[in-house]
Amino acid sequence: MKRTTCTVLTWILGIHLLYAQSIQLQTVVSAAHTNASNGTINLSGNFGQSIANSDAGALSGGFYSSISTLLQENFAPNINVLAEYQFSAFNIIQGDTIAADILDLDGVEYAAIWIRPIGGSAFDSIPLTIESGDKFTYALQSNDYDEMGIEYYFVAKDVTDRRRRHPTTGSLFAYGTSPQVTFPNTLINLGSLAEDYRMISVPYQINQNEVATLFSALIDLGDYDKSKWRLFSHDGDNNFSEYPDGSAKNLNRGKGYWLLISDKNNQTLELGTNVTASENNQDNLFSIDLQSGWNMIGNPYTVPISWENVRTYNSAVNIGVIKLFEGDYANGDELLPFQGGIAYLEGAATSIEIPFSGQTLSGGRLMHRPFETTLSAKNWKVEFKIEQGSHSNSLGGIGMHTEAKNGKDYFDDHNPPRFLSYLEMNFAHPEHPLGFFSKDIVESQSQYKWQLELNSYEDGPITLSWDNSGFGEHAVEMYLYDVQNQMMLDMRSSNKLTTGNNSNLEIYYGKDVLEQMGPDQSFVGAPYPNPMTNHSSSMVFPVILTSQEAIHNVDAIIYSKEGRMIKQIYQGDLTSGLHKLNWNGISEYGKEAPSGMYFYRISIHSGNKQRQFTGKLIISK
Repeated sequence: MKRTTCTVLTWILGIHLLYAQSIQLQTVVSAAHTNASNGTINLSGNFGQSIANSDAGALSGGFYSSISTLLQENFAPNINVLAEYQFSAFNIIQGDTIAADILDLDGVEYAAIWIRPIGGSAFDSIPLTIESGDKFTYALQSNDYDEMGIEYYFVAKDVTDRRRRHPTTGSLFAYGTSPQVTFPNTLINLGSLAEDYRMISVPYQINQNEVATLFSALIDLGDYDKSKWRLFSHDGDNNFSEYPDGSAKNLNRGKGYWLLISDKNNQTLELGTNVTASENNQDNLFSIDLQSGWNMIGNPYTVPISWENVRTYNSAVNIGVIKLFEGDYANGDELLPFQGGIAYLEGAATSIEIPFSGQTLSGGRLMHRPFETTLSAKNWKVEFKIEQGSHSNSLGGIGMHTEAKNGKDYFDDHNPPRFLSYLEMNFAHPEHPLGFFSKDIVESQSQYKWQLELNSYEDGPITLSWDNSGFGEHAVEMYLYDVQNQMMLDMRSSNKLTTGNNSNLEIYYGKDVLEQMGPDQSFVGAPYPNPMTNHSSSMVFPVILTSQEAIHNVDAIIYSKEGRMIKQIYQGDLTSGLHKLNWNGISEYGKEAPSGMYFYRISIHSGNKQRQFTGKLIISK
């Protein structure tokens, strides 16, 4: 080992120039990892390689526009990173410093740290400060780190334009530790009902993942007591294991679990002691093994991830939108630390990598043409919502797209596995392994009929609703037919239907759609608007007459709630197809009917068959 000493310190252009007081020329060792298991950065390797004869791209951001081919190895500044920084991702003090000795025979003209949070999207380049002698320092700022830790490297240049990057490739990392980790209270809902369950995960690198160890606070409540807490894992094929059986015995990173805590006096739920944030970064992503079908997934990081970004990053894998649960299922995107969700994998078992938010690959998922709300567009979509009591489901919808198929494609969706309770919209697709879609987007076409079933684990009325405000003014029609109740709704004029459990519905789309595709028997649709107000010119009664008979005799009468005839709005013969009978609120005697409740009766005589339809009307003026 050889040592050279000089003692000149000067300034050029307002930038510190440090002539090295001592330079150690020794075997170059480069390392790009830290060991934060005890909360301390322990860096191995004193020097980065010279970047002579490399290109500007090696500087990860192009700080220099070119690199001289005349630079000689080992004459660029030597960078010796000091192992002084105490790091804990949950206890970072703004102003803590990262330090390095940077030495050069000719003098250091420029020295900078390139730094970002481990889950960050871009590095910041920040000049280092000379603290004393050869020691350069940087004081951490709050935007330099996240709960995973920090990623950084150094760049230095001497007065003769020789430069060095340390480490030569990759970065240095500091991963956080914490002496005690607890589940966020916001992700646990205390209670004893099915809607009080939550999907949780473990985002830490832990050596002992047995539930009995991790959930010692729960275990302390006594032996597994289902009246106080319950834990389930998903084992595929809609099967669940309950602790302490099957895979529910252990909690593994990247997996999601169902958890219920009903004891309101429970202690804070602690996840063991001395756990460490995973030593994953943007060049070393966490990998999750997926089985064909449904997978319960947990965020493996201590920072939020975007599931749509996960789908884009793994574009060759056909995995669906992730479903989250906060009393009811809902499609989501952001998956928080400690949070779990469930997603469906089409095709054979495979594995995916979990990128950090904003991290993408070239050749990712293609952008699709956006949906419109007008029914005459090539690409349109209507979202559905169903409600029953305090529960709701917004996973359903229909539509058309030029890039869609009538079978399963990127735009379609499924209801997640039934866990203790369910409220679902199901479009029949017997060709698919699941048999049903919750959202059914088909290829663009002039006419189509969807068949929909509403299902719930409990009895009671179910309300289906949709937003028709953007349907547009054109000849395209959309009707909803309740098969059991023989009720037809014009979806342009009405935006909800209340029906019963296990109801079968048909949705007709197209021009003159009922004449060409309508049901095989005559019926009367729900009148609209109902109630009729001052702003209503008239109330419309849709009458659909089957083509099995050429002529139908129709008699339509309005009655008061006492049973008196108010107005016969139609009597005569009509041909098959859709007809709209109107009542303007005027009685048989030419007087305006007062506000209140009324009834209608519409009789249809077709050949030797007669059908009668009745219902309530409201006038509110």
